[in-house]
Amino acid sequence: MILPSRASRVRAEAALLEAVAEDDPTKVSSALGLTHKYAGELLALKVRATYNNASDGSAFFHSIASYGLQFQLGENITELAKRNGMTEALKILETVEKRLVPLTVPLGRPLETEALLLKAISADDGAEITKLASSVNARQVSRILSLKVKDSYNDANDSTAFYHSVASHSLKFQLGDTLLDLAVRNEKPSAVESLKKLLGYEVSSEMQQSTKESSKESSKVIKAFVRNAMSGEELCQISAESSWTIARLAEEVARVAPAAGGCRIFLLGESAVMAGTTLADLTEGDTLELSSLVRENVSGVYFTTIAGDGGLDDPLGPLGGPGGRLLPGGRRPKPAELRLELCEDGTALVEYSAKPIDRGHCAPPSGGHFISASGTWTFAAPGVKVDLTKGFHGHFIRMIPTRASKWEQEQSISLAMAKEDQFDVVDVVCRSSRSSPETVSLRSPHVLCPKGAAFVKTEGRRRLLKNFRMDEEFD
Repeated sequence: MILPSRASRVRAEAALLEAVAEDDPTKVSSALGLTHKYAGELLALKVRATYNNASDGSAFFHSIASYGLQFQLGENITELAKRNGMTEALKILETVEKRLVPLTVPLGRPLETEALLLKAISADDGAEITKLASSVNARQVSRILSLKVKDSYNDANDSTAFYHSVASHSLKFQLGDTLLDLAVRNEKPSAVESLKKLLGYEVSSEMQQSTKESSKESSKVIKAFVRNAMSGEELCQISAESSWTIARLAEEVARVAPAAGGCRIFLLGESAVMAGTTLADLTEGDTLELSSLVRENVSGVYFTTIAGDGGLDDPLGPLGGPGGRLLPGGRRPKPAELRLELCEDGTALVEYSAKPIDRGHCAPPSGGHFISASGTWTFAAPGVKVDLTKGFHGHFIRMIPTRASKWEQEQSISLAMAKEDQFDVVDVVCRSSRSSPETVSLRSPHVLCPKGAAFVKTEGRRRLLKNFRMDEEFD
């Protein structure tokens, strides 16, 4: 339950996430506002392993994936904008951040060296680590080597914690990790050797072997207890690995306590848990207690937005880097829309729609790309499996969708219900595809549905594409 005093902040958070996802600087400024009483709170929010927890004022309440944004745990809104290439939104966020959160760095703390060391570990550059250590005095080296990963960062007054976000350097971590622990966990042998020399270790072949073994052993055994959220009755106990995701755990639970005709939702306390969250992110110990609900009525229309990544397989074509290509004037195309409909009769329909860009001409814009695919859906661990078998794709002529090619295929999308009315994409498998011989297309007809995308149920919005220009052959 969200208290009235927090409802306004939650709405402001949603507006800010939407503005960043659209890379709209005007909306970002409006959502924050330099005099907005929630601006400081919004800038300080972090991505946690759980969400929808109204009692945690330090975490995002909303699912970041549902806004089509990529993320790593521990990131704030500014880092999300940077990761997703939202350059216009990033400029506003950094400006507001500097005004509201002035940086006070204690004298003698080499923050730049800390950041460069993390970068060198990520690149497994042992020589650079040694060079950086020689650029500061021995006391500073000792302090940096003893820094630990904590549940917060950007706190210049905490001299025992990393100031910088470890996740922003693409490093896996657990709370309490030092630089050496990070190098071992991420299997960076050159970095491990250099760091051990700095720490006074005698690096030998035996020690290098133990480093490899400790890396393999970093995934420990966790006993997961799953209970019925309504009755409190224990459903099962699972001996799991700490590296397992919630989706992987759901598959094991389904073997012991199947949820016939429904989707199982896992909760940590009252918080929703993302399907891709690892068990290590939820507990530091060797036990984990989760509650579970089964949702049977999942039919309906679900919606998400995604941004093209610029890859060759992207139906939008090469977009020139994270977040898509920039248009004249610094504008960026809006994210593509993805619509999923699960019908009560077991049929499924998925639509991908990347609308054309309005360049200011008198006539409505043309171009873009759309894909429409149909098939069936069934309950299957970790939640629902959608099997698409046929469809068509094309583009827009003056904003009217026009079919260019029909096709048959075998594409499966595995979904896990993260919370009521939200599905997370767990896996996508495309086994075969052939376009109709009448039309040759260089674009992939498979529905672009990236892992981690979050479909949120909508009520009456997001209708099917209508007014198709089509030939008799498509009827």
